[in-house]
Amino acid sequence: MRRLDTLLVLAHEPITAKLIKELVGDAMARAVIVIDNPGSAMGVINNNAIDAVVMEAAFPGSVGKTGVETFREVLSDIPIITLVHLDSEEAGVLTIDQGADDFLILDHVNSLNMGRAITSALRRRTVDRELARSRAVASRFHEIIEVADDLVLIVDTWEKVESANPAAMAFFGLGETDHPRISDLLGSAAEIWHEALPDLMLDGRFVGEAVLTPVEGEPTDHAITLIHHQRTGSSSQAYNSFVAHDLSALRAAAEKAHMEQMIRSKDQFVASVSHELRTPLTAVLGFTELLHSGALNGQQEEMADIMAMIAEQAQEVSSIVEDLMVGARADIGTLSVVPVLVRADSQVCTASDPLLSEFESLHIDVEPVDVWADPVRVRQVIRNLLTNARRYGGPTVEITSTVTDDWVTIHVRDDGVGIAEERQEDIFEPFNTSGPQNTRSVAVGLGLTVSRQLARLMGGELNYEYADGWSVFSLTLPRKDLALESDFS
Repeated sequence: MRRLDTLLVLAHEPITAKLIKELVGDAMARAVIVIDNPGSAMGVINNNAIDAVVMEAAFPGSVGKTGVETFREVLSDIPIITLVHLDSEEAGVLTIDQGADDFLILDHVNSLNMGRAITSALRRRTVDRELARSRAVASRFHEIIEVADDLVLIVDTWEKVESANPAAMAFFGLGETDHPRISDLLGSAAEIWHEALPDLMLDGRFVGEAVLTPVEGEPTDHAITLIHHQRTGSSSQAYNSFVAHDLSALRAAAEKAHMEQMIRSKDQFVASVSHELRTPLTAVLGFTELLHSGALNGQQEEMADIMAMIAEQAQEVSSIVEDLMVGARADIGTLSVVPVLVRADSQVCTASDPLLSEFESLHIDVEPVDVWADPVRVRQVIRNLLTNARRYGGPTVEITSTVTDDWVTIHVRDDGVGIAEERQEDIFEPFNTSGPQNTRSVAVGLGLTVSRQLARLMGGELNYEYADGWSVFSLTLPRKDLALESDFS
């Protein structure tokens, strides 16, 4: 047996106390405390960590209680071994009824049987604690499963439903004595069970989705989790747990949140469009009224400047309307492109020339190579990227290119504040205007969305990254007709 730290001996006869102490010795316990009256025992118990108790069966207890009953109340989890005389064996059995773990015949006691009795009692106490803990845990889980809205089934190795929680019984219309096959119970959704079996056998777990039909009501989507279990103990029979969680409430909440976000985005869009259109239109109206009034007659230089400003503001309005039209066509699936072979450098220069005056520093270095793309749409994308750089980027803007056998990538870079990695895809969402706080104007929030749509329609891609202090939009376009190439591949 393992060596005890403290053994408490309760003996009102000195000869019994001496015998027990000799039998125990140093090998059984580091400390042996011998007590001959209940009052002293309580003080020792309160001030020491007791591992086990050996007591005479006749040791007195509190008023109206035996010694075993008295000390079991304060030592609820500690082994108690009683000692009885040869002619009082029935008294030993009685002490077990009163709470003792075992009894020994005093006339036959020795260190071996005392050690065995204490060791056995300690083991039983450990097992009892584990059983009590396991039962408590099982009881809590059972209570949770009983009140859960999820459908819980236990399925045996013959694919019969052993048991079901109340939610599953109500959903499938099961009675207490019903034990159908799981495939029959699931009906049209039985394929989820057959799909799960290989994973259950290999990995012990399967996760998927299925449409389940209640005995009363409409079919609903459920998240399905199946786990393979191996019973322990006398029975080695395996079983599977089947748990189904209704996704309708979760998806309804997500759809509601999405709709609310869309409404907010549409409201923001209307406000942004109103502002974006009103600003250049106000300037155009003001300048045309000034020209119409004749106040500048004869002032050719001033009139030329005003006409240039009118053209610039009209171009701004045209760009906004063009993005709106492309976005609307994309929504209804009628957006198209007409690709031809065009020079990448000339398209970049044509798109950027009207905007040169709006940048402190704009450097262009694009290879003079052909790309297979719609020239109108390429210029629209480049113009949108430059407008985005003007609104959100830093003072230095560069347009460069990289060329491979099959692709040309045009990079529009600026040294402004970048977009956090977790939000980089958000900027391509419609009506998103999540630029830096020091933006120079309000934006509609369609330019990048439209630009990516156009890039993909032309067989290319538009991506963003922030690296080494530079925000980089990369427009990749094919150098040849990919559709034609695939026809001969």
